[in-house]
Amino acid sequence: MRAELNKVWRTWSIPVTLKDAPQLYVNVDPKALGVPGITATDTAAKIVARLEADTVVATAKGPEAPKGELPKNVPLASRSGKLSLAVPLQADYAALHAAAKQVLAGFQLVPRPMWARCPSLRRTSRSSPPRTTT
Repeated sequence: MRAELNKVWRTWSIPVTLKDAPQLYVNVDPKALGVPGITATDTAAKIVARLEADTVVATAKGPEAPKGELPKNVPLASRSGKLSLAVPLQADYAALHAAAKQVLAGFQLVPRPMWARCPSLRRTSRSSPPRTTT
């Protein structure tokens, strides 16, 4: 069983291709591994494992390498069939710029001063921005 678990105890960078999007990668860095035990049925034996990891979707490929020795097993209650993810998205400036350019194509952006948009910064005379003190 440890040999099989050793196969997943590594960093992963999984490519994800979406239409009209830059190449993305799901980068996974395992932090903990728990096995609640073995479930036996009349026809098979099932091992349920839980992998806790830092996971991020990024435009840059992450490292892929073994993590070394398996961590100590932390007994868990079986949550078979459940998946819970909170995945931040990281993108470099060039990818964000390209995406924004594509989404905003055809729109005319008109810059307005901050004081014109924020009532707390407005003065009775709108001819000049409010004074700031430092």
